[in-house]
Amino acid sequence: MKFRVGVLPLTAAALLSGLALGAGVALAEEDLTTGVAPVALEVNWALVDNGGVVVTDSNFSGYSATPLNDGELNDQDENGRWSQVAWASAENGNDEHWIEIQLPGKKKIGGVTIFWARDRAKWWSSSNFVIQYWDGEKWVDIAKYMNDQETFNVYSTAFTFVPVETDKVRILQAPNGGPVARPGLMWVAEVQVWGAK
Repeated sequence: MKFRVGVLPLTAAALLSGLALGAGVALAEEDLTTGVAPVALEVNWALVDNGGVVVTDSNFSGYSATPLNDGELNDQDENGRWSQVAWASAENGNDEHWIEIQLPGKKKIGGVTIFWARDRAKWWSSSNFVIQYWDGEKWVDIAKYMNDQETFNVYSTAFTFVPVETDKVRILQAPNGGPVARPGLMWVAEVQVWGAK
């Protein structure tokens, strides 16, 4: 399966979320817009087993960042074990919420997949956030998602983009950019950062 790279419009992001359910997507063709040959998305550098470290802005009571890169995508029954399979931020609509993935050194990356937390058999995706990478001095936006419609039952959201070399990636949720029913919350089961070996 092949995708063109670049910052995605909303319709393309929605399409990718239905197609890239956790699998690395091998990109082989040169991007026609940028002329840049994309990186093969072979390794999830966010995974704790691959050296990824997660830092978050806050934690909801009883939750920690540990589940965000443990490889469990929250596609099993979550009842009674919500904090074991997902992370939740503090619930405050005035604040930005974020997940930072520290990679094991500088890596060339070209994709990020977010698996949303599930509660009572529904997934709770954020409605307004950006994907950023650290360029050594500042955070740089590489993809943006905005959707103020109901966002229940979006299992995952995936992005591919022109490859960048970095040692940190961040998902930054705008104030009140959480799920429509609970906009002050960011609730995520797993983050994958895809790059080359």
